[in-house]
Amino acid sequence: MDTEQAMEKLSRLWTDHGTDLTKLKREIGKLIKQGRETGDFLLLGASYYYLAAANWRIGGERDAVLLNAIKATALLEQTKNYRMIARSNNMLGIAYLGQENYQMALDSYNKTYQIAKKHRSCNVHDRLITLNNIADCYYEMGDYRSSLRVFLRCLDEANRKTPENHINITLYSVNLANNYEKLGNYEEALSVLERISGWVDDVEMKMWVCLYYGRKASILYAMGRISEGNECADKALAIIDGDSDTYEFHKEFEELAHTLIDCGDYERAMIFAKILKDYSDKSGHTIDLLMTCRVMAHYYSKTGDHALALSTYEELNRLYEMRTIETKAMQLTILKKIKEAGREISKLNKTIKASEETASRDPLSGLLNRAALLDTASEYINAAAKKREKVGAVFIDIDHFKECNDTYGHAKGDEVIRTVAAACLAEETSCVRFARYGGDEFFGITHGLKDGAVVDIARRICEKIRSANIPNVKNPNGHIITLSVGLMNSGVTKTTNTIIDIVNCADKALYHAKESGRNAIVLFDFEHRDAEGRISPYISIEP
Repeated sequence: MDTEQAMEKLSRLWTDHGTDLTKLKREIGKLIKQGRETGDFLLLGASYYYLAAANWRIGGERDAVLLNAIKATALLEQTKNYRMIARSNNMLGIAYLGQENYQMALDSYNKTYQIAKKHRSCNVHDRLITLNNIADCYYEMGDYRSSLRVFLRCLDEANRKTPENHINITLYSVNLANNYEKLGNYEEALSVLERISGWVDDVEMKMWVCLYYGRKASILYAMGRISEGNECADKALAIIDGDSDTYEFHKEFEELAHTLIDCGDYERAMIFAKILKDYSDKSGHTIDLLMTCRVMAHYYSKTGDHALALSTYEELNRLYEMRTIETKAMQLTILKKIKEAGREISKLNKTIKASEETASRDPLSGLLNRAALLDTASEYINAAAKKREKVGAVFIDIDHFKECNDTYGHAKGDEVIRTVAAACLAEETSCVRFARYGGDEFFGITHGLKDGAVVDIARRICEKIRSANIPNVKNPNGHIITLSVGLMNSGVTKTTNTIIDIVNCADKALYHAKESGRNAIVLFDFEHRDAEGRISPYISIEP
């Protein structure tokens, strides 16, 4: 399967198995293996991106999200797929935010936004979701004014450009309301949520609907509207009921639990606390354990159970110390993974280079094939034009090769091909390259050489083949293998600025060489004149 098919498979996997982390990991693992074997940076980077997204959305595996996002970003930056580059940087920002590394998250989000603004392959959604994440990062850093400014811009653009995208508008509205609440502007916070109340229950992504009711409950509690807050809190719980994938809601639920404890509604608070505890028991991640422990310490303090409060605060202190150690270790792990990604990129580059080299070579002769000749010729012509140099050609044909095959067999014919190819390879330099042009035809392209140097290349090759004394009884020129060669060497003009023009000139010279009896070298020269001053472009060269 090629890159395009593999990318389509990745997208289908995400759509069809977006809640089955085990299956996703298994299938994405197969595509990662394919990417490594083929040296496909895009497939590899996209695979790691989807793996990071799966770890985040389904598993809430913070460390795995970060490490896979680092790999995805490093690999995709070797490609020109700017949408995937933007998405991987955005995922990297999410991963850093999940580790509470806010400055690194903000750096990743800002990079994502610059890419999304610059490249047309990134759409409005890419830009808006990044704006939302930038604002969220400012919020987590405590810069509520900057956060509010970016959230307002994000929601305004979403309402103008994608009013039908209720999922994203719900997310942006919840985040904006959260910001207003943090600034103590409860009326405006509630107003933002009321604007979408007519359709929010129909939003397909229930995660955002749950966040909507959770945020609304928190605002109503802050305003002293307890019964209405309870209704919204219960709606949030009803949506999440039975769903073990609660990673996205935890910060909201922790805040709600604290609010409910302060309001004296311990029963509801403990429902949210249980959700947090169930998840932290499953994940075992220190950040999740801290959330649960903070709620329980608050609960025991409020309910007067001082012994349990004290032991919980001691546990909380231990977890904070553990998190400090983990953060330092994570920095080392990040450096290690960045180095690993660098090594993988280096290895893939070697794989790609070897693959490209193999693909560009004719398997029998070891010379460039015709497709690779076109690329090399284009480079040489451009180089010659830029430096006002000459570009040259050496067109070789094996004399009476068909008769050689008929007389001695194709195995002997292949041996002859390899011998001529070896003579050509011996002449290659940074400004001389040879290709197998056809069955028994070889084509050399040069730049920056004088006429005499191009002629000398042809002479040396012809002499090597004659000196090899390879039998060919059907060749009247000594009954051995000989060559006919057509040459040209000219400045780049309107009539010599493509490989087709150059081949045509050399081919005409080769035709004259064969017509003159073979075992000959003929140079095509546009400006050559005979003794009478007439244009005579074909110059016979002593072999």
